[in-house]
Amino acid sequence: MAEIADWIAAQAPVLERTLTVQELKTICTDLTGHPGKGTKQELLERLLEFLSFKDSQKVFNSWFKSSPTYFQAALEQAAFRDYIAIHDIPELRSIDVITHRDAYRTSYEMNPKLSLGMFTPCTDAFIGLKPGLRAIFMHWLPKPEQFPLRPQEDQSPESVWSNEHALGESIPLLFKALDKYLQEQEDLEKVCRKGLNKSQIKSVRAVCAQRPFPQGQTINLDPINVLARFLPFFDWDSATRPQRIQDRIKQLVNNFFATQLPEDADPMLAYHHSGMYEYDVITSHLSRMTGKPVYPSHLWFSPPSRHYTHELLLTIAKEQKWHDIEQTLLGMEMQDLEISCLPADVLQTLRYKATAINIRNYTLSSPDYYHYLHPYQIFKRHLLDAPAMKAYCYLMATLGVLEIAETTPARPVTHRDKMLPVSPYDALKAIRVTDFGRWCLGLQDERPEIARPEFEALADRDLLLVTLKGTSLERRLFLDDIGEKLGEDRYRITPGSFIGKCTSTADIRERIDLFHHLIDQEPAPHWESFFVNLLERARAFSDHEECTLFSLPDDPDLRRLLSTDRKLSSMAFRAEKGHLAVPKSQIKKFLKLIQDAGYLPPL
Repeated sequence: MAEIADWIAAQAPVLERTLTVQELKTICTDLTGHPGKGTKQELLERLLEFLSFKDSQKVFNSWFKSSPTYFQAALEQAAFRDYIAIHDIPELRSIDVITHRDAYRTSYEMNPKLSLGMFTPCTDAFIGLKPGLRAIFMHWLPKPEQFPLRPQEDQSPESVWSNEHALGESIPLLFKALDKYLQEQEDLEKVCRKGLNKSQIKSVRAVCAQRPFPQGQTINLDPINVLARFLPFFDWDSATRPQRIQDRIKQLVNNFFATQLPEDADPMLAYHHSGMYEYDVITSHLSRMTGKPVYPSHLWFSPPSRHYTHELLLTIAKEQKWHDIEQTLLGMEMQDLEISCLPADVLQTLRYKATAINIRNYTLSSPDYYHYLHPYQIFKRHLLDAPAMKAYCYLMATLGVLEIAETTPARPVTHRDKMLPVSPYDALKAIRVTDFGRWCLGLQDERPEIARPEFEALADRDLLLVTLKGTSLERRLFLDDIGEKLGEDRYRITPGSFIGKCTSTADIRERIDLFHHLIDQEPAPHWESFFVNLLERARAFSDHEECTLFSLPDDPDLRRLLSTDRKLSSMAFRAEKGHLAVPKSQIKKFLKLIQDAGYLPPL
């Protein structure tokens, strides 16, 4: 009976699923020095028994020190990284990877003479332990210095961005504007996949004054778009939406980290599946393969990436210190955490358009004839996992849960002779949980106070003037929209400024209602007369009819006919520059009459 430690036996399903019989034979031979023989189950038990080392650190140390120097160096590094760079470690420079090339693909294999059957090559520069083996050797080997990670120093103020202060006015206005925008959309899925264009973002910003990210223009990322593409997936409880913005955001955060959909949930999107958020939004920097559609049934409802993001936020919130995002991601890799946001079979439908990418100072060219990188092996952490975790941080920053520090993004990708960032989230440098974030995460019971605007809005009793004193962002934006600024706190209202961007009577009525709500519920009579007059003017050109213009030739007989014939004169009217205007509803009759008079009608 094989003596296998319980904690090692837990890796048996992974090894059985991922290793072939031949690979098991090779590994057993490399480790024990004896030829591997038997069935797959027998080989697996023999391997696990050997790796148990009689559950003794002393036995492991004795075996480890007796191994070749290059093997020790490779194992010490690979136990805590997905892949290690061969030429970064002097002892490993003697390791060579055999390369196979054909017209379309490049593949690699380990040199069998080196007895490194436990390792898998990834390009000719990196190797890594086969699945399941890392967890075993992590148990036996000492942790490197970076494990666990430590908090970072404070960030420079100019690089820090926080939305926590905007909870008083800007964020409520942003939610209000996006709620209205999303309700008007017939194709919400398109909004989620593509986001808002620059013109739409500008329109929303005009009514909420939401600050952009410091590196927003460089990385083409805006908090308005981040929230607009998030709400349709997670605003489940729209029927019972909390009135307070803090409560609503806390509800959204809980929805984001939920492991299942509540029974009474009411998502905006038809497919009722928040797992599509990762596919439609988070991985939008990756290309989709034609003919390989992905449906909600292919996805996790709550992917591991969200779970570990939640764990991360809970951990760093206790210290309330800055944490470098790259060091945080390295820590997750060193712990062998599977932080993928999409299942493996879905990854096969994605690819990244690039000629090459620089990873740890090594330029890795695309092995693909069509210049695509695929999110597998060493590329997965860089093309999928890291962008997803950073995207979550930008989302939480937009909601006021995190404050972030940005830096100029690195440009490791080569594509069409240009150096580019991997994703729109690459400017992220460090994160810290806010006080509001601690409350959202359930780490404190008392809701943080938010600054309420103090203001005084006065509609003049005699003139069309409004005075606004104080800090009400919503009222100042409204007056900027309907009035002409005369000074620091005075606005003149004219018919032209009030109707501004209005395109219908309904728009004017909405502005009048807002005036009553934000400025004065019972303004002086001259204001009400002003509003009545605006509505009357709005209807002045409400009745109109489309016409067809004809060039009127210099023909005295025709002109006499048009002016004397009752029927023709009633349906044809002179227009500028010698044209004749005929209503479209009368065009057939008009053409028939001039034909009866001997004039050939135009085609």
